[in-house]
Amino acid sequence: MNSFIVLIFALAAYACAEPEIVPVPGGKSGSGITTRYWDCCKPSCAWRENLGQSGKTVPVRSCTKDGRSTCDIEQETGCYLNSTKASYMCSDQGPWAYNETISYGFVAASFKGGDDNSKCCSCVVLKFQGALLGKKLIAQITNTGGPLFQNHFDIAMHGGGVGPATFGCWNQWNAPFGGWGQPNGGECDQLPSDFQSGCRWRFNWLGVDNPDVEFEEIYCPHELTRITGLAAYACAEPEIIPVPGGISGSGITTHYWDCCKPSCAWWENLGESGKTVPVRSCTQDGRSTCDIEQETGCYLNSTKASYMCSDQGPWAYNETISYGFVAASFKGGDDNSKCCSCVLLKFQGKILGKQLIAQITNTGGPLFHNHFDIAMHGGGAGPATFGCWNQWNAPLGGWGSPISGVATVEECDELPSDYQAGCRWRFNWLGVENPDVEFEEIVCPQELTRITGCS
Repeated sequence: MNSFIVLIFALAAYACAEPEIVPVPGGKSGSGITTRYWDCCKPSCAWRENLGQSGKTVPVRSCTKDGRSTCDIEQETGCYLNSTKASYMCSDQGPWAYNETISYGFVAASFKGGDDNSKCCSCVVLKFQGALLGKKLIAQITNTGGPLFQNHFDIAMHGGGVGPATFGCWNQWNAPFGGWGQPNGGECDQLPSDFQSGCRWRFNWLGVDNPDVEFEEIYCPHELTRITGLAAYACAEPEIIPVPGGISGSGITTHYWDCCKPSCAWWENLGESGKTVPVRSCTQDGRSTCDIEQETGCYLNSTKASYMCSDQGPWAYNETISYGFVAASFKGGDDNSKCCSCVLLKFQGKILGKQLIAQITNTGGPLFHNHFDIAMHGGGAGPATFGCWNQWNAPLGGWGSPISGVATVEECDELPSDYQAGCRWRFNWLGVENPDVEFEEIVCPQELTRITGCS
């Protein structure tokens, strides 16, 4: 099997049907116990020196204070008093439901009791027992800890309790000292918006505290490794590399979020761009990768459809730089010539000095010459009235106006919890409607390509 076929298999491994769970021959298995935690600290498997026993070579991603931007592998943890420019657990390393019986997530684990990095980055399927019999968690091991017992899986769930690591969430989010709620509990609405869906998973999907499990080591699915597997950007300013001879000029911006499968997620739209792997699209949960050939959810009565993934929205890296995704046209109308290419948008006017590092994932007939339609949650569904309605039971035409989307930051609270941070970005970081830009084609950073799979 050549490397191209292997890559395609990895990116389209989990279709809208049941995920395939493949046991590791001779892997770990047995009976175990679970607890829960979220201490915000850089995971132990994010340190290179902890990987030796596991045989892995790439540490788990850790993030800057925003919980999204990847931090340098060697950056210190934010788990100590007065940590500065520190590294934390990434916000996306929490649990989510795939369907009523299967979820994905991450765990701290010990198979011998106490600190045990022997299975860093390995994966297990946890088969819940008792009242949850029939439910499973497909999990990657990202952490360990001294308080753990033999065959003990501490499930990472937002608001799950900080245990002895009292400073991590306090440093990162100005949380109450010792985290939200009791050290072994938490209340979801008090948490950052990126944490709320993972917190609610505990009550809405799991529903039982600390269930016993039968466990089995399995091959890691792409759903998990795409989240943990890269460590590209340090906590310093990101490196921006222009493409020699790339497109550049002056342009205009608008904003949208129609929930539809992006045009660059279709094989047939990649020819002119020279790319070979389409953009990820997702199932109805907005998180689980869908098969490349799955139909879009943009039409009336679409079933088992494919949508734009929730993580393909904007986030602030610092006060002057953000990352995100755009629909673009350089010639006016539908234009797939730059599918999966990246641009640096240098905002003009009142926000001169601010920049968006963006990947092109979409295009559209209503676009003009050198037009960048920034994907931001709650940004307006435009003519695609059924996408968000099908996916989230949103109002027909999406939230707010079909053209301009929601009108105030308070309306962001009406959106799914995975959307709220991206919606607030528009009001809190961008702050201006449809600014003009100077743009330049750049080499795509892995901060973006790890999300889309297209580079």
